[in-house]
Amino acid sequence: GINALSIATRILPEPLLVQSASLSFPSNRQAPIAADIRFHGADHSAGFDWRETRGECWTVQVETADGLRLELMDGGARLLLDGETQHIPSAGEYPALYARFAELVESGGSDVDIEPLRITADAFLIGAREIVESFN
Repeated sequence: GINALSIATRILPEPLLVQSASLSFPSNRQAPIAADIRFHGADHSAGFDWRETRGECWTVQVETADGLRLELMDGGARLLLDGETQHIPSAGEYPALYARFAELVESGGSDVDIEPLRITADAFLIGAREIVESFN
């Protein structure tokens, strides 16, 4: 969820401010298993569901105001624009990410995106808590 929120806060022109949230907590767990978040302003919302048990299901879907549909799937390995697969270099983003980590360690620097964390905290602060079935 943090990755999706990080992408959203990077590509949207205005900050995402939580208007309402619904958090689904399994009756046998202390952390939510699903969340639906609605944001102030434009028609922005986010839905998360971690009940998948057959392995990771990592998909980010974005639809623009003019109808363009972007899907980032399989941990970022597949990109579709309006249903058409786009070429992604096989090395992906990790070599550049690790190089950036090395720069930060060497310089003693920090590079933190707090916006996804703020959104998550806001959702927990104002979100309605719903108890759902147990999850094992």
